[in-house]
Amino acid sequence: PTRTRAPRKTASAFAPTVHLPHTIPPPAPLRALTAPTVARPPQRPASSRFSLRLSLLGACTLFVAFAVAATAPRACLSPLVRTAVTKNEAIMRKRVAWVDSLHGAIHHGGSRNKRLIKKNKYVQLATTAPDGRPRCRTVVFRGFLTDSKRYGECAMTFITDGRSKKILDLKENPMAEVCFWISGVSMQFRVSGKMHVLSAESGDDEALRIRQDMWQRLPEHTTAYCAWPSPGLPITASPPGDSKGSVSETEESNASKRFKSLAGQLSGGTPGPVETASPGETDGSPSSSRKAHNNFVVLILEPDEVDHLRLGTNQARWAHTLREDGSWHVTECTP
Repeated sequence: PTRTRAPRKTASAFAPTVHLPHTIPPPAPLRALTAPTVARPPQRPASSRFSLRLSLLGACTLFVAFAVAATAPRACLSPLVRTAVTKNEAIMRKRVAWVDSLHGAIHHGGSRNKRLIKKNKYVQLATTAPDGRPRCRTVVFRGFLTDSKRYGECAMTFITDGRSKKILDLKENPMAEVCFWISGVSMQFRVSGKMHVLSAESGDDEALRIRQDMWQRLPEHTTAYCAWPSPGLPITASPPGDSKGSVSETEESNASKRFKSLAGQLSGGTPGPVETASPGETDGSPSSSRKAHNNFVVLILEPDEVDHLRLGTNQARWAHTLREDGSWHVTECTP
């Protein structure tokens, strides 16, 4: 029998029939659970967040540092003489312009820069010798007196050996002048007035109290030089018959040993035996604290004239004069 071929299906014949369902809205419970889209706030960049953390850390560090500084013990400060800012000095600085300027110049590098503050306290002290010759030397400014009515509110303190030549000069003429030169701010302060000598022979109770307070405030290696032989005394005698004063090798060796021992004392080391200034002299023992205390002298300058000079691009000069009522008169002068 003849087979009849089935008709060939086209591609359209194999296409599935797609029935699109009607769009049905979701039920009410499902629509309620669907969370709305919330826009997130813009995030800070990583570098900005890191800077903010550093700023907060720095603020906390400063707060802790100020808290520690405010509660730190101030045993190193004495009730009469001190170098830091106290209540009495703050009051005095408001009343006396040159004291405020001097304090600011000395501490211009910050109160923590102790090396710079120490350097700014080296001053030149000028006196007049009994024969009329001027004499000048470098001393260390030890601060103002705070509660002494006898020497005034601007009294300045220094220390020295009672056997030095400046004591003889001041006994003959008590007028003296000190000069500050502070290179960091290009300022010069010349302070002149009457110098008071507070020694172990001072009969005044206030003078003895100030002297003892200063002695207890200073470290031992600072006052040890008061037990050495008299300042300016030759270390060894010249060889017999030598009119030119030449020194032999033995004497040079003795002098070297002596200065090495004194240098060890200044640096806080163990002091060794110190040779006397001349044969037969027995007063050269720096280990004697009693002798050092007897030779220890406090100098108090009672200012009555101050010359304040400022150099640099903006030069200026002021003359401060003490009045009879205790106030200061200020006059601006030509530099």
